[in-house]
Amino acid sequence: MYTIAQTKWVSEGSELFNAYFENELKEILVRKFAPFTGQPYDVVAKAFVFEGQTYAVMGYEHYNGHLSNFRDKTTIFKIKLSKLIKM
Repeated sequence: MYTIAQTKWVSEGSELFNAYFENELKEILVRKFAPFTGQPYDVVAKAFVFEGQTYAVMGYEHYNGHLSNFRDKTTIFKIKLSKLIKM
C-alpha cells in the first residue's frame, strides 16, 4: 500500500508527461485522507515507475472534457500526478 507524498500537474512536453505514455501502468492501492475529517480511505489508482519513483495518475485535463477517462495522447494537455511513498 502507498500514500501520497506530493501532487502536481505536469504539462505536455515534460519528461513525466511522456513517461506516463511510455511506461507500463499498473493498478495499486493508495491510502488517502479526507480533507476536513482526516479519515483515511483507500482508492485504486493507475501508477507507473519513473526514475525509481512511483507516480499515480489522479486526473486529466484534456480537450474533450465531456468524455471521462478519455486518454488519447493527442487530446490530453495536463496530467495530475501524485508521487507515492510505500507505507
